[in-house]
Amino acid sequence: MPSAKLTTATLAALFCLLTLAASSADAQTGPCILGKKHSPRCKLWNGKVTFIGDGDTLNVRMAGQNKKKPGTRIRITGIQAMEEYTYTSDRKHRRGECHANEATARLEYLVKQSKGRVQLAAQHPGSASRDRPLRQLRVVLNHKWRDVGRIMLGEGHALALASRAEWAASASYNYLAQRTAAQHLRIWNKYWCGPGPERSASLRVWVNSNPPGADAHDPNGEWVRVRNLDPVRTVHIGGWWLRDSALHRYIFPATATVPGGGTVTLFVGRGGNTATDFFWGNRKAVFDNTDGHGTGDGAYLFDPGGDLRAWMTYPCTYRCSDRLKGAVRLTVHPSGHEYLTVRNVSSRAIGLESYRIQVGTYGYAFPAGTVLRQNDVLRVDVKGDPAADGARQKYWGLDKFLLANGGGAARVSTYDDRLLTCRAWGNGSCKK
Repeated sequence: MPSAKLTTATLAALFCLLTLAASSADAQTGPCILGKKHSPRCKLWNGKVTFIGDGDTLNVRMAGQNKKKPGTRIRITGIQAMEEYTYTSDRKHRRGECHANEATARLEYLVKQSKGRVQLAAQHPGSASRDRPLRQLRVVLNHKWRDVGRIMLGEGHALALASRAEWAASASYNYLAQRTAAQHLRIWNKYWCGPGPERSASLRVWVNSNPPGADAHDPNGEWVRVRNLDPVRTVHIGGWWLRDSALHRYIFPATATVPGGGTVTLFVGRGGNTATDFFWGNRKAVFDNTDGHGTGDGAYLFDPGGDLRAWMTYPCTYRCSDRLKGAVRLTVHPSGHEYLTVRNVSSRAIGLESYRIQVGTYGYAFPAGTVLRQNDVLRVDVKGDPAADGARQKYWGLDKFLLANGGGAARVSTYDDRLLTCRAWGNGSCKK
């Protein structure tokens, strides 16, 4: 048997080794955004890719892991590629949604150019998605580490998928995705997947992602509206599907249509479908709110063939000026019977259906058909029943006071936060 002295020495040596290992591990940190020294710091790991499942999922064997094991299944931070139906390394038998095989092949190519060597990065080592470590992925290209998420988004192979825990690159990823969308590359090309239904249809989507109060208590406060921009022709959207940036998906029933010049609304919660209102059936909210780190979400409308036909991502980070900026003037009346007025100060008639008034966390959606001619004034009372709305008199429908006498700010904006105008009063400020 070993002596007590030897055992103590052995334990001391082991303690030193563990301390050195821990110090070495702690030293493996660097900027979360490559090339930016002052970005948030990330923990770094090096490894070797052993398998690629799809455009955002792969297996990595970390340094020190058993070489006979398949490695750790990793979910790439910040991107959402279209889904493969099965994970396989055999390209001939790979099947998936439109864009999925291309995204997987692109990821394979990048990893191959890096000879399988990758670097993983995370702000928080415990970050995970469906029990898979959530990691930013980097490969070596031209002797430099490159961020795979930026490449995939910049080339149109994926949607941006923000993470509240791993937020360091969220703003830059959103910008890249929106810039790529403006260029209509790959996933953002409405005709990429081949002939599909309603090829001449022109549709628009916007999403009310942050209703007042706790989102979990009011799923139907979240909704997505689909507008048919053709004033005459009806568009059939039966079998089309709408999703967020994650994997939440709703398929429109076979009979669903959007009338010429009209809209349909998809509510996130429960209810009975009508010709113009549809209900997702969720017990909780779906769309992520924005925060100070640039995180957000999006609503994406796909046809049955897999083409992305209309979308809105938020918050806006690329080309964020709106055509109605400066076209309206807002006044606020906080004392007594609270109300706001919106005046058209432009030289033409304007439609406000896809815009909103915001006061704090409360939003007022302008109803369908809200059109102001030159110099028209619309009044919106905070209290009152929206069922009593008239052409120039609307009711917010709240049962409490909203406009604090001491001060506040009210804004008119799009649903992706493009500002048209702001009016502050008292000690309020229009600066965010």
